[in-house]
Amino acid sequence: MNSSTNVEVTVIDRLSWDLPRAEAVEEAIRIAFQGVRGGPWIVTLRPPAYPDSQVSVSVRGPHSVMLTSFALDATPADITDRLIGAMQTAY
Repeated sequence: MNSSTNVEVTVIDRLSWDLPRAEAVEEAIRIAFQGVRGGPWIVTLRPPAYPDSQVSVSVRGPHSVMLTSFALDATPADITDRLIGAMQTAY
């Protein structure tokens, strides 16, 4: 990846899942932000508020905030797609 497509993304993960899952989720988030203008972005993941609910996601940029969610068992591809779709709607 060349430096013109690098985007500063900080992921704050407040979930307690195993390391491979945490790494896969963070990578899915970083992939969603490739080529997105703006930033730096701070993405915070919060655990579901009650059983069987979704992971809460807040995305903060210098001039905006976006809220979305994804299923606790979402695949990395699902997470990337969810974030890309939310960003296209929000921005």
